[in-house]
Amino acid sequence: MSTGKAIAVRALALAAAALLAAGGLGTALAASGTKAQVELWKASCRVCHQPKGSAKPLSPSSLIGMQWQRFFAKQFARTHARLTHPEKKRALGEILTPEIRKQLEKFLVDHAADSEQPMTCGR
Repeated sequence: MSTGKAIAVRALALAAAALLAAGGLGTALAASGTKAQVELWKASCRVCHQPKGSAKPLSPSSLIGMQWQRFFAKQFARTHARLTHPEKKRALGEILTPEIRKQLEKFLVDHAADSEQPMTCGR
């Protein structure tokens, strides 16, 4: 193999390795983001929405994305805002700030029954 061709092959191999490493890093970052979102779900919702909880068992894949969006847009304030969190002993409307609700909604829609990555989160 000529020197020029060997350099080109080596450069191509290095570029492929860099792309694979970057893809792996992206996957690791996405996984850690999902882990934090799962923990938020468990601490905020799953605490009641589990088999022996005070509310109907739910997981992200219990509903389709549009149903989760409708819940946060139209039902949360009416059905959940005044409920007391069983561990924090404060109203959910105080604990679940608009920013936290947006994070929960995004997680639930991203992992709803009709998503590319439905999740049960232990259900």
